[in-house]
Amino acid sequence: MTLRVKPGSTVTVDCLEKTSRLKAFIDTNVFVYAIELHPTYSEIAGRILSLVDLGELDGFTSSLVIMEICWYLESRKRFSEMQEIIDLITGSRMHVLEIELQDIKRGAEDKSEYQGIDLNDLINYNLMKRQGIETIYTNDSHFQRLHGLETRFS
Repeated sequence: MTLRVKPGSTVTVDCLEKTSRLKAFIDTNVFVYAIELHPTYSEIAGRILSLVDLGELDGFTSSLVIMEICWYLESRKRFSEMQEIIDLITGSRMHVLEIELQDIKRGAEDKSEYQGIDLNDLINYNLMKRQGIETIYTNDSHFQRLHGLETRFS
């Protein structure tokens, strides 16, 4: 940047490096693959979560995703791991968004159009729309059917 100023003038220029990190939602399956060291998908899941931890990806998830992870662990009677996982997620660079009643209402309204998609996923979709998040890291192909959403898993 070149500035031309009059001799004797003082100019202060603050140059802030603007980062354009991708803002993306991280779905439940990414966390579960990493937790379980899934033979096919754990490496990809670990890479996605590492991008968030390194600050290269602006990662968002929801309280509903954390609940789904806990339900998964509960179904396997792995109760002691629940709090550990909650602490790991909330202690990381991951932003945890709270579900609001409007997300649930809109998810329920969307259910008639998207009957093959779980209500929880439609609730998260409406949360993403409300937050202006247009990218999701997931291995669930049904997210590709949702308008205005780019799905990634790599």
